Amino acid sequence: PRMRTLLLLLLGLIAMWVLGALGILVLLPYIEGTYPEYANWATLAFIILIGAVTVVLVTRSEAREAQELAKKRSQYQEIGKVIFSDHADDFQPYYDAYLRKSGKKGAKAPTPIRVLHDFAEKKERLLIIDWRGEENEEEVEEYIEAQLGKQVPWMHTTELRKTSTNAGAWDGKFIAPLFTAIDQDLKALNKRLLFLVTGSDSFTFIVTDATTFDRVMEFQSEELVGIEKLKA
Repeated sequence: PRMRTLLLLLLGLIAMWVLGALGILVLLPYIEGTYPEYANWATLAFIILIGAVTVVLVTRSEAREAQELAKKRSQYQEIGKVIFSDHADDFQPYYDAYLRKSGKKGAKAPTPIRVLHDFAEKKERLLIIDWRGEENEEEVEEYIEAQLGKQVPWMHTTELRKTSTNAGAWDGKFIAPLFTAIDQDLKALNKRLLFLVTGSDSFTFIVTDATTFDRVMEFQSEELVGIEKLKA
């Protein structure tokens, strides 16, 4: 890698020198008011070289982006296996179908995080809350209890709802503290809120166990985070 870096640096310096020399040859006749025979050829060579360099840079950039996307798709497949371990038989074919579609030339495939989002929605594993807050009071707690199949002692959450001056306000000021309190209460049950960052202005989350949450955090994805990172 070091030798390759030095070689690329050397080629870059040579390219800069050649471009600079050709630039001088192109501009000099116009500056001096003379147009020798080589001026037209130098101008043409300069344009061709600039075009060639542009094509190479664009091609390398596209190749790098494709490589990074392929790596991300593979990574999110592993993340999905962790999150949806209880739906493994359904998730693998679902994600394989996505990979086949994304591999077709010209196909418009969704982003990897959107695939996880859609699968979770299909399995009724996620809840979407408007950035302004709940439409119905305590709908988050009700959803979580339905997911867990049992009642939860909402100690921090109940205290927040009683004491916060923003409780019930639909202005976005209460929802983040609410999620923080809910996450605190869930930690006592070895559960966590896992948020999916899809680019929407809504909050989308999955209720998962703490072990699964920690395993997902090991992937260090900026699109799958806890409430701490979501507020940052």
